[in-house]
Amino acid sequence: YSSRRLILATGLRDNIPPQEGFQRHYGRGVYTCPYCDGWENRDQPLAVYGKGERGYGFALELSIWSKKLTLCTDGWNDYPLSWRNELSRHGIELRQEAILAVRGDGERLKSIDFIDGSSLECQAMFLATGQEQRCELGRQLGAKVNSKGILQSSAYGQTTVAGLYAVGDSDGKLQMAIAAAADGARAAYQVNQSLFHEDMSQALEVATRVRRTRC
Repeated sequence: YSSRRLILATGLRDNIPPQEGFQRHYGRGVYTCPYCDGWENRDQPLAVYGKGERGYGFALELSIWSKKLTLCTDGWNDYPLSWRNELSRHGIELRQEAILAVRGDGERLKSIDFIDGSSLECQAMFLATGQEQRCELGRQLGAKVNSKGILQSSAYGQTTVAGLYAVGDSDGKLQMAIAAAADGARAAYQVNQSLFHEDMSQALEVATRVRRTRC
């Protein structure tokens, strides 16, 4: 296949923990974006799944939506005292036990079960587990990615490869459907403009050669 321009709108794949219940409740009690699903779960008992700085920061961010928060690290316990104190200061409980499963009715969560036999009641869990490209075509074509594996692109979606554009979640900008649609519109405009100027330039070159030949 060949093309003068190519727009990638292939999105990202969220990393979902492998334990029982996560896949079943993904999008129905297990979420990744509080700006998309936080309001419906505001002021309810919420959990954050995350390790290291990513989990710590995400738990603090979730305090905008609820003050009933628990950070679950699934066995990761290397938290410095300063982080523990900050979590405690915001009323965020820290649970470091490994998770056995998440339980619910298929529409929302009811509890998180730990391997030590204890459990935690919660209505929803938000994941701080990162993402990966759903399609590797951009990388295969030579486009640069950042440390998180996100394609680098300009405000109009132009990647580091001439003629290759990335829009929506795949380019790591604001991950919302309306923002992804706007990304697509901006890239389409830029592609159309670039093709127009390219064609006009070629037409001008042809006309110039014709005039020189006639002379």
